[in-house]
Formats: sequence, structure tokens, C-alpha cells
Amino acid sequence: LRVGAQVPLGWEYYAELKGKRQAYFIPNQMRDILCFETDSSEKDVRRRRVFDITPEYVNAVQMSIGGYEIDLRKGKDILSWYTQTPLYDRADDKLIGEIVKKFSKVDVLEYIEQPKEKIDFKYSVALVQRENSQRLQISDVVIKVDEWDETNRFCYARRAEYGQFFTLHPDILDSFVPDVDHYRAKTLIAPGVFDDVCELELTKDGKVMNFSYDKQQNKWDLSSMLTTTLKDEMAIEDYVFLWMDMPVVRFASSEEARSALQEKFLDLKVRYQDRDEYENYVLSAPKDGLMFMERMTNVFVAVSAEEVEKLYTTNTFRFLSREAMNVPENEVDRIELGTPEATVSMSYGTNFWIAT
Repeated sequence: LRVGAQVPLGWEYYAELKGKRQAYFIPNQMRDILCFETDSSEKDVRRRRVFDITPEYVNAVQMSIGGYEIDLRKGKDILSWYTQTPLYDRADDKLIGEIVKKFSKVDVLEYIEQPKEKIDFKYSVALVQRENSQRLQISDVVIKVDEWDETNRFCYARRAEYGQFFTLHPDILDSFVPDVDHYRAKTLIAPGVFDDVCELELTKDGKVMNFSYDKQQNKWDLSSMLTTTLKDEMAIEDYVFLWMDMPVVRFASSEEARSALQEKFLDLKVRYQDRDEYENYVLSAPKDGLMFMERMTNVFVAVSAEEVEKLYTTNTFRFLSREAMNVPENEVDRIELGTPEATVSMSYGTNFWIAT
């Protein structure tokens, strides 16, 4: 259907069907429906949202920054992120999630004709949702002064699948960091999202400290060193996760770390729920204020030696409850209070206490 000029003295428009010799009249409102605007106005039918994705379903992010390639992918559990290129390691799940959400909300500032000058698309990002990939090419920041002497900052961009050029707000470039370390997990141990630690064991100079989680009782225990009932389960749990979440100071080369690991500070073992095998780690002796550990195969991290030495302890006082007694109130049926001069006893009857 081709729509022509307006009918003189009327509210209709001329129209014709391809291959037909007849002419037709169509109502004014139908003409508005049939005509799509591509003038960057509010009626522009072109999609303003750059990526047509659902962040939770994105399973890969591939970025290029001036030729520096970074490939991020979800693991088999469909939630945990890993860096694939230029090296394989656990990624920072929270950071990658925030980046994907930010990309999912990027909107076109303005659709434009292809610029006369050559555009260098220094940046590109591809978001993969299941099997579908959407790639965006982005220039560096462009600064232009308009006729009212106002400075405008923007980036040229286009979707790789289409030739249409448009502009973007320059804050999209904040997510592009040409260093894979920026995207890596920055804790001593980096389990998967579904990995629930249930046992942590520290061994130093033959002394073993074993912390285990009782799923049925829903509490942590240190039975190997504390037989008293006056244990602070929360203090034990906090201690376990202080080890798991110890911040990484920096990532290390294999040569530097292997050299430091020739002398050992302690062995660390971790086990996760529904697994029988342990994950075994070794922390090196202090070297230049750092201790080194191989977190994954050929992936080495360095943590503060001061923090490790401060955290490691064989003193169990920190795991004791601050309560004088740890007896459930509803299980007490007799109390005796004594001094050198006298003793008072109280027994609980049917629903009240009796001095005896």
C-alpha cells in the first residue's frame, strides 16, 4: 500500500495497491497509523533501548577495549561468572551482574546519519542471551560545541547487525576497564553461587582446627577443640567466613607465588554441602608483607600477612559464649543459691516456683 497526498477539501488521503489500477481513499487516522516516523521525535518507531535482553538470562559478556579482549561466561550452575579470556578464574558475580544490568538499560540519545569523518569504534560489547548474541560498537568520547556554545559529550555507536548510527551517553564507557583483574573475584576463596561451605580445617605445625556445620541443628561447631556447651555458634560461623571472604590484596604471577610457596604457613581445607571431597589450599610463609595461595589451577592470589596472622589463632576464648550458663530456660526445674553462711533451694512446681 502506497499513501499519497491529501484529498482536496477532505479528510482522506489518496492510496493505491501495488499492481492495481484503482485509487483509494483512506481516512486520516489510518494514514497516521500506517506511516512510521524515523525523525528522532517521540513518535520515532525505532527502538530506543539498545539491547533487547533480560539481565538474568545473559550467560556471556564479550568486551573489546582497543583490541584488549575480555570474555566473561557463566558456569555450569548458570549463576556463577568466570573470566575465560585472557585467563580462566572466578569472576566477581556482583560486579558482572551490575555491568549487565547497566548495559540492559542503555538508551539511544539520538539517531543520526553516518558521520562524514571516519569513526574508530574503539570499544565493543556483545551480550549473549542463550544462543542469541547482540553486539554494540562504540567510539571514544566525542566533544562538540553547538551554536549556543554549549559543550556536548557523547559517543558514536551502532549495533553490529544494523548500519544505523546513533549517539550514547559517555558513561557507558565506565564498564570498560582494560584489565581482567578488575573483573576477577577478590576473596581468598571464591566458591560458586550454590556452593555452601560446611567445613573448614586449618592445620599449622601439626595443630588442627576443624570447624563444621551441622545442617540438622543449623549451627557451626568446633567439637575438636571445645567440648563445653558454652559455645558461641555465631562467633564460630563469623570466623569461618572471615577466612573465606578474606580480601585479596593483588593477583600474583606463578613465578612469584611458587617461589613464596616453598615455605608454608598453614594448610587450609574447605568442603561444601553434598560433597565428600575437600578443596585443599596452602598459604605461604610471609614474604614482603604478603602471603600467597593458589586459588585455582595456575591462579595465584596474595593476601595481607598481617591479617592472616591476626586471624589465625589456637586460642578458643573467642569462640566461647559471653553467657555465664548455657541452659534453656524451659529446661530448668531446680535452682540452688549458696553462700558460706546459707543455702537456698527453689523448685518449679506445676506453674510456679517453691522455695524449699
